[in-house]
Amino acid sequence: MGDVAGRDCVGVEGVREVMNRRSDQQHRDFLAGVFLLGCSLIVLTVAACGIVGAVVLFSWTPAVQPHFGLAEISSEQTADAYAEFGPRLEIVGAREDNQRRNVRLWEPLLKRNPGWANIPQPIGDCVSRGVGHAIEIRCAMQQQECKPFPPHIYGLSRVTIGRNKPSCGSDGAVLSWAIQGVRDYGYLEQANTTEPYTGPVAKSWGCRGPPADALRLSEPNRVTAQPVRDADELRDAICNGFPCVYAGQFAASDPVTRDGRRVCEWRGRWAHCMAIVGYDGSGNTAYFYVLNSWGPTYHGNPLQGEIPGGFWVTFATADRMANTGEVWAISDVRGFAVPDGIDWSAFGDE
Repeated sequence: MGDVAGRDCVGVEGVREVMNRRSDQQHRDFLAGVFLLGCSLIVLTVAACGIVGAVVLFSWTPAVQPHFGLAEISSEQTADAYAEFGPRLEIVGAREDNQRRNVRLWEPLLKRNPGWANIPQPIGDCVSRGVGHAIEIRCAMQQQECKPFPPHIYGLSRVTIGRNKPSCGSDGAVLSWAIQGVRDYGYLEQANTTEPYTGPVAKSWGCRGPPADALRLSEPNRVTAQPVRDADELRDAICNGFPCVYAGQFAASDPVTRDGRRVCEWRGRWAHCMAIVGYDGSGNTAYFYVLNSWGPTYHGNPLQGEIPGGFWVTFATADRMANTGEVWAISDVRGFAVPDGIDWSAFGDE
C-alpha cells in the first residue's frame, strides 16, 4: 500500500517520472519477451534441423561422393550378433610376434588380377561393398578368384536377415546382418547373374531381397567370420591372413602424407562401412590400411603400391574404430580349398 500512497502524493513531474519508469520497464519487459521468443524459435529450428539431418545422414546421396549407407543398429543387437558367432577371436602365436609385421593382404588379389577396379558405390550399399572386398581378398589368398555381387549381400542384410529393415524408401544396411547372410546363404558370384551392378539393381534387391535362384546359386559359397574387438585382435587377424570389415561412425579427414603413405584421421561422426586389409608395424608408428568404396582415387593415388581407393589409419585410430563400431574377420570362404603349407602372415613382408 505504501507504493500507492507515495504515487498519489507526487506532483506532475513526479507522475512523468513514474510513467517514464513504467514505460522503460514495459520496454524492457517487451524486449525480454522478444528475446525469449527468439531463443525458443532457435531451439525449435535446431531441433528440426537435427531431425532433418538424421534423415539426411542415412538417405542423402551427395553429388561428390556416394552415400555412406550404414543403417543404425543398437548396441544390444550388435552384442547379440557377436555372442551368436561364438567366443573371442583367438590367433595362434604370441601377439608380440606380429607387432613389427608388414602385411598387405591385397597382394595376392592384385597379382591374380592386375586390372582390379575399385568401382564407386552407386547408392548407400557400403556394407555390401566392404564385405565383398574382404571376401574377394580372402578368395585370392585361398588361391582362387571370386567376385561377389554386391546387391546379393545388400538384399541378404536388409531383407533375408533384417526382415525389411531399413525400409525400401531408404538406403543402408547392418553389417552384422550381412555377415549372418553370407554365413547362412553364401555370396553370389557376379558371373552367375545377368544383372549388372547398378544403383537401381542394388535398390531393387535391397527392397525385395535376392531372388530364389540367386539364393540357390550362392549356397555353396558360404563364408565364416569372427568378431574382432580391438586393434590387437585386428592386427593378429590381418597378420594371419584374415581380411576384416568395419562398420561405425568414422568420418575420415582429408589424407595427409606421413611416413610415405596417405593417412586419415578421425574427423567427426559419419555412418560408413569399409574393409581393413593391411597392417604395417615396421616403423615407429603402426598403421592399418582401410579399403573404401568411393573409387580408386578418392583418397589420393597410392604411394606404396596399395590397392587403390583406401588410406592408412594409426593403431590408436583403429582401436577406437573397433571399440566404438563393429569389426568382423573373414576367416574362410567355402567352395575353395585352402592350400596346405601357406604362411598367411608372410604376405606383404619384405
